[in-house]
Amino acid sequence: MKRGITILHLATALLLVACSTEDAPQPKDSIRLEVVNNQTPNTRASLFESLDDLKAAGNFTVQAYFHEAETGTDYTKYIDARVNYFADAEGQKDENGNLRETWRFFDGTNYYTSYWPNNGYLDFLAYMPYDLTGCNYIDKTSIGYTSSGVTFNAALPASSQNEETVSEFIYALSKNQQKDTNSGRVKLQFVHPFAVVYFKLAVGSYRLKMKSLAFSNIKLGGSYAGSSDTTSDSPYGTWSTNDATANQTFSIGKKIPEDVNYNAVFAGPFLVIPQDIQTVTLAVDAQRIDSNQEPYDKSGIAIHTEDVKAWEPGKRYTYTLKLGDGYSEMLLDVAVEEWDDVEYKNIIDVE
Repeated sequence: MKRGITILHLATALLLVACSTEDAPQPKDSIRLEVVNNQTPNTRASLFESLDDLKAAGNFTVQAYFHEAETGTDYTKYIDARVNYFADAEGQKDENGNLRETWRFFDGTNYYTSYWPNNGYLDFLAYMPYDLTGCNYIDKTSIGYTSSGVTFNAALPASSQNEETVSEFIYALSKNQQKDTNSGRVKLQFVHPFAVVYFKLAVGSYRLKMKSLAFSNIKLGGSYAGSSDTTSDSPYGTWSTNDATANQTFSIGKKIPEDVNYNAVFAGPFLVIPQDIQTVTLAVDAQRIDSNQEPYDKSGIAIHTEDVKAWEPGKRYTYTLKLGDGYSEMLLDVAVEEWDDVEYKNIIDVE
């Protein structure tokens, strides 16, 4: 009798072990994260100037949201974690001969593994800086994700020092991911939801000490909503700006051409919320560098042109001003470029 009980208990135990082993996450089911370059081949990474710059930045926050159906409406948070670049693992291989992940889940002390659910889909939302240090203009509690996509609120400061731009908030969204897709590897491509502006002074302008620049009638607050996967051809969402307008002043304190030559950027980068700019104007507070040191103050300079009537996400705007006697058109030119094509490496300051 005792032998029979022992065999029965052993069989039950083996069955339980078999079931738990089958249901337990296997190493092949681990979630692996990959930060990718721009979706167009042979272009620069969508963050900084190269992928190496992102590796140097170190870490970001990643959240994953579970939904049972591909077009589901009921989303549950599955992951909310910090991810760190695992530099020591670059080039090394695991026991299966695969390259080890270079981006790994990190608790501040140790690296750990997260696993896929056995069914359903995960949508991955990642953002930098991971703890929003330097991004006090982002309402952290507003960062969220639903079936409609990612949302967050922003309120930029009314003043800024030249070349001391606040750390930029960037994000990546990868939707409908499963453990059997791409060998369990999730591709993340970060994009710039804000716009950035720079200023130049044209040849033929006065020799000036540029004290400050100020936007009038600008909107400093708004809400962003994006539903597109950021690896798609249309990665950006839309901004809804607040009704309130304000003045925004940028301190400069540079001499042209002693400190910065004509046709070179003397101010910026300045982060701005994408918006219609047809009523936004610019004021220049400067002082002539000549015998009488006359002040040169101009206001009401329209910053829109026939071709540029709004700031758009992910775009860089370089304004060339021509300041001097007889120049009725202060705004000489506005150059528009994709943010990723810029030659400056330190546009984003991520700690």
